[in-house]
Amino acid sequence: MLDRAAAAPSRDPYGGSSASDASTSDSSPGGASAGRERPSRAHAALMLADGRVMTTDLGHDLLRIWNVRSGPVPGLVLDHEVVLPEGSGPRHLVQHPGGHVFVVTEYSIEVAVSLMSPASGDFRLGSIGPATAGGALPDDSAAEIALAADGRHAYAGVRGSNRVSVLEVEDGGASLRPVAEPAQRRRLAPASLGPGRLAARRP
Repeated sequence: MLDRAAAAPSRDPYGGSSASDASTSDSSPGGASAGRERPSRAHAALMLADGRVMTTDLGHDLLRIWNVRSGPVPGLVLDHEVVLPEGSGPRHLVQHPGGHVFVVTEYSIEVAVSLMSPASGDFRLGSIGPATAGGALPDDSAAEIALAADGRHAYAGVRGSNRVSVLEVEDGGASLRPVAEPAQRRRLAPASLGPGRLAARRP
């Protein structure tokens, strides 16, 4: 079993609460500047290609990169952190074959690209942009992100309007661009307009 005490507690980079008890968290977006406490809300973990682990913190808008400690008392040792915009809410993540990591943000409905330095292995925020080509709708929240087998496209799921957005991977994984939203409505069916392009047509 992993030693729970081995994980360093999260601290809010925007000056809110440093509490790590997710049971007291408020799932609605908001920052310390709004006068709210912001408990840490660890959500997802991804084993990176080099054996480290990256986790998302919805409450503190953080990506945390950990080294895996082996030995008699295995655990995770914090290596460094990447700060995302306040209130964005990083949720799920996937690593591109080039090493960079794509992160979908639940509250701001965006996709962030965390760039990995080939020299040091450190990550930093490279870019962040809309998860959908058509923009967010009321009551939307981003939920999931996946990568095509060939690494040329990513797919972001958006709850509320029930959309799956297709994003084109550019610059070797350094940036993403939303290009299509296959229709999810019952009376619409997708029709291909060519490689990587989809449109809706009535059946």
